[in-house]
Amino acid sequence: MMSDRPLRVLVVEDEWLIARDYVANLEAAGHVAVGPVATVRGALALLDSELVDLAVLDFRLVDETSSLVAQRLTERAIPFAVVTGHARTDLPPEFNAGEFVAKPADERSLIAALDRLAAG
Repeated sequence: MMSDRPLRVLVVEDEWLIARDYVANLEAAGHVAVGPVATVRGALALLDSELVDLAVLDFRLVDETSSLVAQRLTERAIPFAVVTGHARTDLPPEFNAGEFVAKPADERSLIAALDRLAAG
């Protein structure tokens, strides 16, 4: 990533194996994972208690979506990538500010999206 320090990346993903892969990919790229968390409540709590530079959001979480998290990130001017199997056109408008990554996301796609976000 284009940063002189490790970036702190919030990971919001309800599938444990996918979340574990995201964390491993972030750490391999020299960054710090905040989370992972599987719920909106958990994500909002981390945003209130932790320093977060960027975020990776799964759109659909078990019985909710990450829309409120996307709104909070936008309010705080924290860039985010939404990683989803849904088409971009199917996402609510609060996700328009984010970088779109189609699932299944490989390591290069995820890190490239975060690089673009970090570059501004």
